[in-house]
Amino acid sequence: MLGLRPEELIIILIIVLLIFGARKLPEIGRSLGQGITQFRKGISELQEPEEEKKSLDAAKNDQQTLASDIASKKATAAPQEVAPSEGDKQP
Repeated sequence: MLGLRPEELIIILIIVLLIFGARKLPEIGRSLGQGITQFRKGISELQEPEEEKKSLDAAKNDQQTLASDIASKKATAAPQEVAPSEGDKQP
């Protein structure tokens, strides 16, 4: 934990207690907790659109792959019409 020993933490807590007083400590702790919660919520909201974008890109790639597969199957399954050459025409 940041390389602080227990003695150093106790000294820091005593200084904070002297500066802010016993009545303000719960308010400070509450506001710190809310700040951390809002920070985490903001970070997760930033990451969600990236995940949605990745899933949409994957879906788009899947659709393109399916469309190309269908087109290739139609091309191989459909009989190809050959135009008659001039020598094949009957008078």
